[in-house]
Amino acid sequence: MTHRFHCSPQDCRGDRCPAKKVFSGLTPGQDASLVQEMLPRSYATGEFVIHNDTPALAIFAVRSGQVKLVRPTSDGHDIVVGVRGPSSLLGVREVLTDLPFRISVETMEPSVLCALPRGAFLAAVQANPDLSLRLCRQIATDYLTAEEQWVERTQARVVARTARVLFELADGGLANGGASVSQCVSMSRENMAQLVGTARETLSRSLHHLAGRGAVRLESGAVHILDPSLLERCSRG
Repeated sequence: MTHRFHCSPQDCRGDRCPAKKVFSGLTPGQDASLVQEMLPRSYATGEFVIHNDTPALAIFAVRSGQVKLVRPTSDGHDIVVGVRGPSSLLGVREVLTDLPFRISVETMEPSVLCALPRGAFLAAVQANPDLSLRLCRQIATDYLTAEEQWVERTQARVVARTARVLFELADGGLANGGASVSQCVSMSRENMAQLVGTARETLSRSLHHLAGRGAVRLESGAVHILDPSLLERCSRG
């Protein structure tokens, strides 16, 4: 049975707006105009929000749920390059550069996203220098994070990389020191291996190593986090 959340325009407005932090600082008139343009869209698990190489006609803000970012390779395969959750913005780079989407975005669970048409977004950026600066900072942060992940893939042990991916996927902010975290990370081993940057067989050995140390418990399609502090230490190598 296909499961979607019920959503209404209120899911993209006021304090419930997933992009409120980015759009803070707009004048009341600008904010009201922008919010009126945002439309909620509900997706079942496994549905595509964005298709690679299609026109970037809107940006999307994740209201609830999780999505994975998938990029095609030259040999026709797909690689998972990231996972995004609530408050994440998608499609900003492509809209700002007037390029087609460079990735596909697929839901990992029932999700609600708020779509903001390209024209309304660009008008807000042009009218508000503070908003432009916040977006520049976010893009720069994403670029630095990608660099760090590339270096980590070439230098860090697979066990440490696996622990870090689990650490960052845990809902509630393990990576930011959050005390309240999800005890379960649900993701296929194939997708997780792509995020770690290793073969599925190597990932399996790393997961069993972490399980043997008591950091996690494994089951099909899920990893249960038993000891977040130990997992963090493992992520540091």
